[in-house]
Amino acid sequence: MNWRRYFWPVVGVAAVVFSLWLLLHELRGISLDDVWDGIVAIPARGWVLAALSSIIAYASLAGYDHIALLHIGRRVSWLFVTLCSFTTYALSHNIGGSVFSGAVIRYRAYGTRGLTGKDVGILVAICWITFVLSTILVSGLVLVFEPEIIDRFSG
Repeated sequence: MNWRRYFWPVVGVAAVVFSLWLLLHELRGISLDDVWDGIVAIPARGWVLAALSSIIAYASLAGYDHIALLHIGRRVSWLFVTLCSFTTYALSHNIGGSVFSGAVIRYRAYGTRGLTGKDVGILVAICWITFVLSTILVSGLVLVFEPEIIDRFSG
């Protein structure tokens, strides 16, 4: 029997079990009624704005992939890029290490469309750069229109 075959699945199961234990440990002082009361307290407008914000955010993230593909001169269908981008960001933001985990997911996905490792590396770098630039832009706009928000961070 080859122990290497079972190593990563065991690591994965151990990570899930540890995560569940940690979650239960942290949440033991909170009742389901408190959680439900908090959910119900959010007005419908808040839920709609949250959903729209999520859609806009993921559309923007997919746009980064489209920009990167234009830069490297590769043509991939919009639907594939959008689905790949959504999957990449959804998984990498939850797994952590988004540049690295996102690169692995993109390599597997875009490899099926003929992109090389070099192409995917450039794509990941461009996506990261556009994300950073967009974050700086949005932060600047927030400070222009809501300068008092900085008081929250000054202690």
